[in-house]
Amino acid sequence: MALLLGKLAHSAFAGASTLPRRFSFPSASRRRALRPLRIFSMEESSKTAHPYTNRLAAEHSPYLLQHAHNPVDWYPWGTEAFEKARKRDVPIFLSIGYSTCHWCHVMEVESFENEEISRMLNEWFVSIKVDREERPDVDKVYMSYVQALYGVGGWPLSVFLSPDLKPFMGGTYFPPDDNYGRPGFKTVLGKVKEAWESKRDILQKGGAVAIEQLSEAVPATASSRRLSDQILQDVVKLCSEQLYTTFRYLLKKSLSRCM
Repeated sequence: MALLLGKLAHSAFAGASTLPRRFSFPSASRRRALRPLRIFSMEESSKTAHPYTNRLAAEHSPYLLQHAHNPVDWYPWGTEAFEKARKRDVPIFLSIGYSTCHWCHVMEVESFENEEISRMLNEWFVSIKVDREERPDVDKVYMSYVQALYGVGGWPLSVFLSPDLKPFMGGTYFPPDDNYGRPGFKTVLGKVKEAWESKRDILQKGGAVAIEQLSEAVPATASSRRLSDQILQDVVKLCSEQLYTTFRYLLKKSLSRCM
């Protein structure tokens, strides 16, 4: 081993001695002068590369970091976001996905990097981004809500909540504009804002229904380990109540059309 290292060292020095005479390393003073300029240039390029930076830049999840430079004013899941929504008295837009999700990336490019849509989200909602691999407990609760309400689910999961975390509308991927018979995300945001301002009492009314269905989606170990303040249990109850209210409202509306 020593012999091998010696040969490598000898080869390195020998190679250095065969450099052309016209080649010269910068002097020490020259290197000192270049170093601050080089660092300054890197800082400037970093600033120009990312005109927006939100709170997700401080997170560790690869998925959340992918959204750290969206113009959307994202919050991670936590009390800061909940308190902000209560203080502003606006609904929460909850977006759940994971780093290798194809349609999550599509919706990011189409909507979350869109200046107009980002402005709507920032002005009308408090937006929360969740990595389902980091918070499977939160994902299971709201995925169960969307699946029970619409019969299907998937990612990205898009759910609108009241400031007390009660879901009142949800879905998965939304295109930015109305297309293929589906409402666009811009339309959805406008309708949710309108409903929140004019029909909030209907959105927030609750009842009671099949709490077991949603309770089974959240293991007791996960709820006690991840949400000791019982936020998760409250969300499960609120989901169940909202399911009953929504189903009852839709049934009543359907029957009234038939009369």
